This record gives sequence, C-alpha cells and structure tokens, in this order.
Amino acid sequence: MIEYFLILISVFSTVISLILFKKASGILKYENGLLKFIKSLFNYYLISAIFLVGVSVVSYNLALSSLDLIIVFSFNSLTPLFVFFSGVIFFGEKINRYHVIGISLITIGLFFINVA
Repeated sequence: MIEYFLILISVFSTVISLILFKKASGILKYENGLLKFIKSLFNYYLISAIFLVGVSVVSYNLALSSLDLIIVFSFNSLTPLFVFFSGVIFFGEKINRYHVIGISLITIGLFFINVA
C-alpha cells in the first residue's frame, strides 16, 4: 500500500515542481550579464523546484522497486492532468477544445490501462 502513496508523492512533487519552475522563470534575468543571471538562479522557487524533482525521482524509484512498471507508469501519467488544471488555476491559462480532447483521451487511456 505504501507503494501507491510513493507514486502519488512522485506525481504531486512533479506537478508542484513544474508550478515552481514556471514561477521561477519570471525571476530569471538573462539580459543584464552573467553575474545577474547567476544571482537570479538562487531564488526560492527554483531551489524548491529542484528539490522537489529529487523527491519525485526518489519516490518513483522506490515505487518501482516493488510494483510493476506498467502500474507505476500509468499512475505517473496523471501528471499531465494535474499540470493542466494547475496551469488554469494558478496562471489563468486558457483552455481550448484540443486541450479538452487531449485530457479526455489521457483519462480514458488511464482507465483502460488500470482496468485491464
């Protein structure tokens, strides 16, 4: 049972890290020289995002050690769903019909992978 919790930790830490990377991208400064760019790399969002990527990798590998690859991979496919909704909620990104079709297909695919 802990293995499924590890998968969820992996998924949510990946999603949160992507949100933080997006926030950090607005802080990075490229135009005022190398020193300012290097200083801008040391911001809370970027450091937190990198840490969460590490958490995601470790929890994913721990889950893989005791579950089948297809199960871990299919649960990891929840990441685009949560990223999609996070973009809409946190950044006000627009939804079009292609997004809805794509998310629907991912959801249907996950259903069939886990039912079979």
